Amino acid sequence: LYATQQVGGAVLGGRIWVAGGLTDSQHATAKTEFYDPAIGTWAPGPDLPVPLHHAMMVSYQNTVWVIGGFEPRGGEIIGAASARVLHLNQALTAWVEGPGLHHARGAGAAAVVGNKIVVAGGRTAGTSAAEVLPTEVFDGTSWHDAAPIPVPGDHLAAASDGTYLYTVGGRRLEVTSNTAAVQRFDPKADRWIQLPAAPGKVSDAGAAIVGGRLIVAGGESIGTVFSTVWAYDLTSSTWSTLPDLAEPRHGLAVAAIGNTLYAIDGASQPGHNASTPTMQTLTFHN
Repeated sequence: LYATQQVGGAVLGGRIWVAGGLTDSQHATAKTEFYDPAIGTWAPGPDLPVPLHHAMMVSYQNTVWVIGGFEPRGGEIIGAASARVLHLNQALTAWVEGPGLHHARGAGAAAVVGNKIVVAGGRTAGTSAAEVLPTEVFDGTSWHDAAPIPVPGDHLAAASDGTYLYTVGGRRLEVTSNTAAVQRFDPKADRWIQLPAAPGKVSDAGAAIVGGRLIVAGGESIGTVFSTVWAYDLTSSTWSTLPDLAEPRHGLAVAAIGNTLYAIDGASQPGHNASTPTMQTLTFHN
């Protein structure tokens, strides 16, 4: 219903929710919306308490959670990194405050692993912006710090297979320092390991797991926005290339329902310009 980038996405009850984001380089939004693939339509959800962008989103405890992100302050679009954690009430009509992060961060990555939310990477805001090293785990009641991510980065993508958190790419504060790092976190053992690197260095991509493969879509590098879609087979530990996105995008939300991958919103130009309301799907046939 509106063009946005640097937006999160989460699947709840067969619907895809997105929240916040940048409508252009100087404006963030508090809007939310959800897509129902059964009827092929978008509908508005309740507004966030504040405009927010570069936040993380997950589905957990039968509702949608929005974690961290950047809040505009004054004339600064990346004014402050947030430690706020919000979730929809059970009626899905209003946002409720949850326990806050220990470490404020935007442009991080999050996924639900087993019965816990895992948050990794990200950065702070302002003139002294820094990488956030500690991983944080939410057990349904409180957050606790876990092993730091070995290759720090912001604008990284993440997904979970229910046992591990996988992160892909990211950058060291600047798009000139993208990485191809693929890292796996085991919350039970509190341990990270390195996996075979992605086919290229990328930040600001989206990721989801479909049919035992970690799918990575879009992203950006110096002056370039990617339409590439890569797949990492979790069993064979090998990478392959899938059909490109119809349009290159970064800062997009990526979600999976069944065997269909959804690539939602994002920007078609580097930086925070050219936000789009585009949604594309890729269906996998066994």
